[in-house]
Amino acid sequence: INSVKDKKLSPYVENVSDAPLLAVKPAPGEIVKSIINKELGYTEVTFKNGAVVILKSTDFKNDEINFAAYSPGGLSLIPTDDLMSGQLAATLLQQGGVGDFDLISLKKKLTGVRASVSPMIQQLTENMKGASNVKDFETLLQLNYLWFTKPRKDVEAYNAFMDKYKNQLKNIMANPQYIFMDSITRMAYNNNPRAIMIPSEKQIESVSLDKAYTILTDRIKDASDFKFFFVGSFNID
Repeated sequence: INSVKDKKLSPYVENVSDAPLLAVKPAPGEIVKSIINKELGYTEVTFKNGAVVILKSTDFKNDEINFAAYSPGGLSLIPTDDLMSGQLAATLLQQGGVGDFDLISLKKKLTGVRASVSPMIQQLTENMKGASNVKDFETLLQLNYLWFTKPRKDVEAYNAFMDKYKNQLKNIMANPQYIFMDSITRMAYNNNPRAIMIPSEKQIESVSLDKAYTILTDRIKDASDFKFFFVGSFNID
């Protein structure tokens, strides 16, 4: 308290980048096939790179667009030794932001914008999901594109998250109900590491930001085997 009296302290300055979210926009995709399903009211579009997009326009919510996407593979393709890094990969990379924006600057950039996208890796699929209003739909697509092409590694954010995660596990380990559920799961699946609820200390120590980055970027390195579903207030054309 006494020492701070002699320090020269500058007022906090908010730094918000005026750089575009997507510095270089990609070349437009080429549609090779379009099928209209009149019975269920959707349009299926296939792009030249193999990505399939299902479009269903709705009229009961005027300012909302939701999307989900998946491709087959997921954690089933990841070696058991790297399983924890794979299970945490999407969460860890979300701490780093996308493109040229770390998480803090990304949140500032998206202030007042209603658009969000997040990746996931599940047992048999890798997934993307997101939502936006009509005005910010292009931002939604830009965020989706950046996750496929330019996720970020942030060592400081990774270390902070892992410290918090380890403390959360300590609290879980102190709860008899979680221990009981974990024990039942271990018995049911014969201690299979892919079915354990509470990871061991050894499993936690095996987590690596570099592994997580490699796993996530490998699973979503392109959209060629992804199927996208867009539902909401939009014109299909």
